[in-house]
Amino acid sequence: IRDGLVARNLLCHDHTFVDFLKLKPIVEVLKKVLGEKYILIAQNGIINKSKQEHYQRNWHRDLAYQNYLCSEPLAINVMIALDDFTVESGATEVVPFTHKIVKIPSDKYIEENKISACVKAGSAIIFDSILLHKAGINISDEVFEKACRTVFAEPPVDDLYFEKFEAAEDAKIFSVEY
Repeated sequence: IRDGLVARNLLCHDHTFVDFLKLKPIVEVLKKVLGEKYILIAQNGIINKSKQEHYQRNWHRDLAYQNYLCSEPLAINVMIALDDFTVESGATEVVPFTHKIVKIPSDKYIEENKISACVKAGSAIIFDSILLHKAGINISDEVFEKACRTVFAEPPVDDLYFEKFEAAEDAKIFSVEY
């Protein structure tokens, strides 16, 4: 499944990645954008090796097939640079404001509007998961650019609570919150 340069579920392998989830500046942003309650939906390590193909180099949205707009973000990406992100090392490229358009723009539009997110190791890049982005091409000779990509979202279901309903023993009961 083309995962040769992706490490899945980092927090299961090293407690450092659990600590990333609790970094105060990141938590503050997540609470402002997603509210007090949010869940972790993915945490991967992305390795962008020099002059090697990687499926993350294709333009994509991290909520795949979500080609519609919402007034509020559904999910937020937090990418922590484990190495310096430079143009030469293949810094993540983004196309600003594409989280506000339903259809993926033309190649010409993308080429004219993309920017490289060049940051120092330890920095976080935070963006709406619908924003069009990709790994840049690592043209350096020896640099291995690494990042911890974490995606947070609002929980699909709000508070769970119990209510008693009078019903026959074999009745099927469901509820919808609106």
